[in-house]
Amino acid sequence: MVTVALFIALSHSRILQTPDIALYEGIGKYRRSIKTKSQAAYQYDMQGLAMLYSFDYNGASRSFSKSITLDPDQVFGYWGKAMTYGNTINWSNDKDDHIAAVDELEKAKSHRAFGSPVENDLVDALVSRFSPSGPDRKLDIAYSNEMRHVYSKYPNDPDVASLFAESILNLRPWKQWTLDGRPEEGTEEAMKVLRHALDLNQNHPQALHLWIHTLEGSKEPQRALPEAYRLLNLQPDLSHMQHMPSHIFDRAGKYRDAIESNLKSVSTAKRTWGTGGRGKTLDFAHGRHMLIHAAAMRGQSELALQHWSQMFDGIPGQSLDKLGELGDFYQGMKYMLLVRFGKWQDILNEPTPPERFVFTKAMKAEATGIAYAAMKNPTKAREAQQEFLAASEKSPSGGVAAYKAIYRIAGELLEGEILVSEGKVEAALEHLRQAVAAEDKLPYTEPPDWIQPTRHTLGAALVDAGEYQEAIDVYKEDLRQHPENGWALYGLYRANVGLGKTKDASKALSEFKVAWVDADLITTSSCLCMPEKKKG
Repeated sequence: MVTVALFIALSHSRILQTPDIALYEGIGKYRRSIKTKSQAAYQYDMQGLAMLYSFDYNGASRSFSKSITLDPDQVFGYWGKAMTYGNTINWSNDKDDHIAAVDELEKAKSHRAFGSPVENDLVDALVSRFSPSGPDRKLDIAYSNEMRHVYSKYPNDPDVASLFAESILNLRPWKQWTLDGRPEEGTEEAMKVLRHALDLNQNHPQALHLWIHTLEGSKEPQRALPEAYRLLNLQPDLSHMQHMPSHIFDRAGKYRDAIESNLKSVSTAKRTWGTGGRGKTLDFAHGRHMLIHAAAMRGQSELALQHWSQMFDGIPGQSLDKLGELGDFYQGMKYMLLVRFGKWQDILNEPTPPERFVFTKAMKAEATGIAYAAMKNPTKAREAQQEFLAASEKSPSGGVAAYKAIYRIAGELLEGEILVSEGKVEAALEHLRQAVAAEDKLPYTEPPDWIQPTRHTLGAALVDAGEYQEAIDVYKEDLRQHPENGWALYGLYRANVGLGKTKDASKALSEFKVAWVDADLITTSSCLCMPEKKKG
């Protein structure tokens, strides 16, 4: 995510009820049996379910509402509409959502005679999730326990299995694994249930969706590659489902596929914008964020910067300037990209950000310092460093705890790079190692909150210092975390050349050429801040 905290902090523009909704052709083939006397209502219920599974809550709510108008004597539509008010791994809810959900569930209960046993059991379980008094973690726990009971009654229903697994994941949003790769409480149970759902139906959209979310933060995200590829084109009218495979593609080093996934997602989001509502703006921006990260890892600077500049293009009434803290985050990300691509003069030519962009101002100062350091002007770099330190004391007012961690990384990198430009190599290496340690403590998000791996900078400095074996170790760890990225592969090539390991160097260079096949820039280092020194 952009950052999980940021998504949750900005997610209270809940369901936007608008008139009517068309039936979409590309919601996939999955259907379940429900009780309704209207074929048209059934179609809208199935569309609502597909959109619910794709986190398109406004589209789902409108679809269920349409179904209810076509057949008010049903249970499934009321259950589905109540589900759209639930908190999820990406979105929090509020008291108004709980009140609205309780109202829908009262309607569902009043129509019990028209529901199937499993539909009524799902309603009974969902009742425990909502209260007129508003959100409470105890409600989430109670709902998950109730869903465990429903799953025990209907173990061969893939929808029940997926809904139960989601209730487990919702208890620990984006915290399914520890930083050292151990499963958190509930993760293994969720995996077992989702695996069973996929055994029942290998193309179940929600099981595929949640399997990706469950595995992406693990040490073995590639385990979900088969599911990611199955989901990619399964529901072409649902932009989030086209985007989701990139969570695994990116982590498994399949950067071209990650780009493809998000190009499709962005195109679909524009085409189907009419569903609007909760999370659509964030989802759209998040897809482009993922695309930018993948393009940067492949050296595709023009593609990355193009999609940064178009971050909110196609979203009615939205722009970077209008989105408060979210806009500030994405404005600041531009400077990370300019540093990544060695655009030193572009950084210096950028105007001073407005005072309201607190994060952007700090990142502009940090990038300016790195630009001057790369241009061998440590005096100017030190001046920019003072601006960065002053700006970084002012954290944005919203709920993004990650900002302080980002500032810590940026500060250590900046000091390290200035020291390199001053010729103080040993001191520089220590600060760059501290930057790596700080980055390793970041909680898992996709893409990472820090989009240029710090090991690329440390590795380049180590190679320049002749510390080739440590550089090799640094690059190998980076490639474990970010497989097949060209920056680390080129650095690994240079480090092996330095040690005279011809065979290993040749292998790394061959892999680099494959990774860099679509790049639009030339690199002689894993960090353009430290290009290869010319001999003689």
